[in-house]
Amino acid sequence: GQMLWQDNRALDFTNGAAGQPSEGQLEHCVQLSAASGYWSSLPCSSQKGFICKKANSAKVHQAHRHMNVWIVLTLLLVILLGMGFMIYFLIKVRTQREAEGEAKQSSNVLTGGDAEDDATHEEKNEQSVV
Repeated sequence: GQMLWQDNRALDFTNGAAGQPSEGQLEHCVQLSAASGYWSSLPCSSQKGFICKKANSAKVHQAHRHMNVWIVLTLLLVILLGMGFMIYFLIKVRTQREAEGEAKQSSNVLTGGDAEDDATHEEKNEQSVV
């Protein structure tokens, strides 16, 4: 015989006292001795308290810890991707501005300066003299 839970699943842990359960008492229920921590058999018709099987709290805690690690890693990845895009676009804008500035300088050198800029400078100079 084998000891079973009420839902007929096999017990994965037993803590019987020496000689417990005896072969003739396998159809009985077990009780837990608070003093010793050992189990002993008794008739199932006895009016006693009962033990409910629960999920192992260490496993549940470990599952929560794994979930928290994945959440943190996902947030870290999102932050790093955001920073990468920001750096990429800042560099792109900077190089475009530098290229536009160099193109403007080279056009000024080729044309000998901007005629409109020279005219406005001369007008300002004339106004300041008057």
